[in-house]
Amino acid sequence: MDLEKLLRDRYKEELKRLNLSGAEAARRLNEKNGDRMKSMLGGRIRIPADVLANSVLLLDMDGSYVLTGQRSISVDIVRKLMTRANDLDEMLPDENITAEMKVDIVCSVLKTSQHLGPEVDQQAFIAALHAVTGE
Repeated sequence: MDLEKLLRDRYKEELKRLNLSGAEAARRLNEKNGDRMKSMLGGRIRIPADVLANSVLLLDMDGSYVLTGQRSISVDIVRKLMTRANDLDEMLPDENITAEMKVDIVCSVLKTSQHLGPEVDQQAFIAALHAVTGE
């Protein structure tokens, strides 16, 4: 598969993840008309650098994923995961749950996180595990 098609496909995946149509993305990116976005998504032109940069800034697109295929993880995501793990830990009495069960819970929390996609990021796992176990 050629690189241009791969980048375009990932860009489209990100639009889908963000629940945005090409037209809505173009509007939010302040494109003068939708022709450039249509041409880009249709494969008639390459993804312009300014569109990708603005997509990351204005649409909260994962630029790392578009360029490399690897999901990035932000500080905000780690904080959210830690908060979720802490909330979960408070709901479960310590005397009824083993350390192994906590690890299983953390794995479940991470796997169901929409922000991480199919890959579980090691940093997020460590942060959430620390939040739950306190170790």
